[in-house]
Amino acid sequence: LLDGTAAIVFFAAVVYSAAVSVGIYGFWTYLMRFLPEMRDGSSRMALLGIMALGSAMIIAMSSWLNAAALAGSAAVEQHLAEWGLGREFTYRGVLNRDEKIEFLSTLDVLSVPSTYPDPKGIFVLEAMASGVPVVQPGHGAFPEILECTGGGITFEPNRSDLLADELAALYCQPERMEQLRKQGAYGVRKHYSVSRMADRAVELYGQIIASAGQAAVS
Repeated sequence: LLDGTAAIVFFAAVVYSAAVSVGIYGFWTYLMRFLPEMRDGSSRMALLGIMALGSAMIIAMSSWLNAAALAGSAAVEQHLAEWGLGREFTYRGVLNRDEKIEFLSTLDVLSVPSTYPDPKGIFVLEAMASGVPVVQPGHGAFPEILECTGGGITFEPNRSDLLADELAALYCQPERMEQLRKQGAYGVRKHYSVSRMADRAVELYGQIIASAGQAAVS
């Protein structure tokens, strides 16, 4: 966020402050329910002390998480520089829609080899919608998405050697890459468009209502 415009930095600061304030408000509101039970001054002072300590812990934890997020890209850059790969990594900051589309248009292929099963894979849909084939580990939402769209290939998770093989194979097969590009762009628009998601939601609601009606009759 610090790499963004002044407006983005200001907005982030407002959101951060609001989030911390809401957390403290919720914490205080919960503990204030016990105030009527405090019969003497020492008990009330102890409760206020707990409230103050809890607020300080909320601020400290949120500040630590914020600092960790900001330091994440710097740590990656430092490690890559130590490994002699500093020029292979570029942090582009927070991209808006137009900047993201422009960035994706510069790619031949996209791969985000996550080590955990990603349940959404939104970035995969965004890449294929921009005509970029993807190479993803075969876990999480990726197998289903790629099987449905045909816009990429999967490899065994946590196998960097297999990832390298797949990328090298695509580089040597421009015809296959072009096929994946076309299939992905078409598949995303066919199966993951806003209208398709709306139709699918209506279908699911219809099935739920029908099942509820059958249960009520039986």
